Amino acid sequence: MSKTEPPVASTASSALNALGNALQELAEAAFDLTSLLGLTARKIGQALDAAVLVTTVSPDGNWLVPSSMFHRDPRLAADYLAALTAIPAPVGTGEIGVVIATGAGLSMRELDSASWADAAHEKCQEVIRRLDARSLLIVPMRAHGKAVGALSAYRGVGAPAFGGVEQHALQGVADALGAIVGRQLGGLAQIANEAALVETQERLRAADRRKDEFLAIMGHELRNPLAPLMTAAHMIRLRGGQASEKEMGVLDRQLRQMSKIVADLLQASSAMRQDVQLALKVVEIGDLLAGAVDLAAPFIEERQHQLSLDVAEHGMPVSADAERMAQVFGNVLHNAAKYTPPGGSIRLSATNLADTVQITVEDNGQGMAPELIESVFDLFTQGDAGKESGGGLGIGLAVSRKLVMAHGGQIEAQSKGVGHGSRFTIRLPRAAHSAEESPPSTPPLLRKAAVARRILIADDNHDTVELMEALLGQYGHQLRTAMDGPSALAAYEEFRPDIVFLDIGLPGMDGYQVAKRIRELPSGESITIVAVSGYARHEDRARALESGFSMHLAKPFDVETLVTIIDGVY
Repeated sequence: MSKTEPPVASTASSALNALGNALQELAEAAFDLTSLLGLTARKIGQALDAAVLVTTVSPDGNWLVPSSMFHRDPRLAADYLAALTAIPAPVGTGEIGVVIATGAGLSMRELDSASWADAAHEKCQEVIRRLDARSLLIVPMRAHGKAVGALSAYRGVGAPAFGGVEQHALQGVADALGAIVGRQLGGLAQIANEAALVETQERLRAADRRKDEFLAIMGHELRNPLAPLMTAAHMIRLRGGQASEKEMGVLDRQLRQMSKIVADLLQASSAMRQDVQLALKVVEIGDLLAGAVDLAAPFIEERQHQLSLDVAEHGMPVSADAERMAQVFGNVLHNAAKYTPPGGSIRLSATNLADTVQITVEDNGQGMAPELIESVFDLFTQGDAGKESGGGLGIGLAVSRKLVMAHGGQIEAQSKGVGHGSRFTIRLPRAAHSAEESPPSTPPLLRKAAVARRILIADDNHDTVELMEALLGQYGHQLRTAMDGPSALAAYEEFRPDIVFLDIGLPGMDGYQVAKRIRELPSGESITIVAVSGYARHEDRARALESGFSMHLAKPFDVETLVTIIDGVY
């Protein structure tokens, strides 16, 4: 017996050692952990003549979980445990949290119960005062070198303070109990991990299903314009190369449709990667919605819908990229027409709120089930009716949400259920000042080339080179072409053009290398070099400019853009 420890401490130590040995035998047995923690708290409390609290950590190891409390007054024990449970406490906070976080025990031989209560959370202050503890001992429960909980013992007025023998013995019990708790927590963590794995697998399967549906839809959408294109080409060939106005119209419409599909895919990729570059200016919502109506009008008229408008021409300014927001509103209108049976009604309205402009598109169409509302803005999501009503790739609303968010706005969908129509609401921050009117510009195709330019076109696609040469020749420009990098460089030195259109993927020497070599020539410092590429990401444009190109032009491009670039060369 230690000379400094009273006999009661030695007795308590013996009892705790016996309890620790018993717990070690239980470590591999099957048991109800809650009952075991309660029994252990009672046995420790009786051995130490103290109140005892057992605290474990949550399966993720981040939170304190008050698990069991012993006190000779069962009501006080229940109230104390309830008060602690009502206050979420992360590991590392409070005396118990610090012991678990550090793995080091804590002994307070002279505890000021009143000050302790005053410093505690207000929900615990009353029950701490009732506990009236004057001595505190906390030891960590460890498993595999990590604290998985703590044992806390409290003694009140008149009881001896905890000594070193008792702390040592209590630590032995805590370690034995920690092995049991650690095994149980490991099982809970495994269950949680397995549940998370099942959830992840289900999400992946759902994403895979959407991908398969998307690929099927995309194949359908691409085959639609390809069929009339092939038919028109065959008819032109039968006439010896002479095309009628009807066939030219077919070619133009279907090529534009294919270009739109590709553009939608590229924009979806850009928006999903948060790679959205906005050209912001103050515009009137009325003007944006007018453009959106123009985009959606052919499909709305085809399905014989009644479109009603409640939009003021002025007084609702927003800071927006006009082209992108017109596309957003056009997507939402097209979606309403797509899911509304022929002859249905669509209402488009805009109102001023305090600091925002609210745009609403309502229809009396198919409506949405609750589960579809939750995923309607996900990529490749379509309702069942939409797969048979006007096609589409299921990316319009996903892109729209990204673009609206990039403008600092919100978009949401509502429906009272299948068969009860849908409502889409878009809110955009209201601009501080009104939009300035700009004079209408003359379409580039109506302007003749002011100056005949010397133009070098380098592309390994023979059809592209041939058609650009024929087209720009009609504007009076002089053309030289090349099919690979070395030929492009040789043509430049011989022809000395005013402007160069370089495909990035040239064989022999790519467009970046050719542009670099041209810039190194005395005549190449100030010439306009345009990068032409099927890659249209922000990083692709940035790399082109860093490599010496004057600008980046993504395929496919329209004639108006081409003419504007050439007319802008000095």
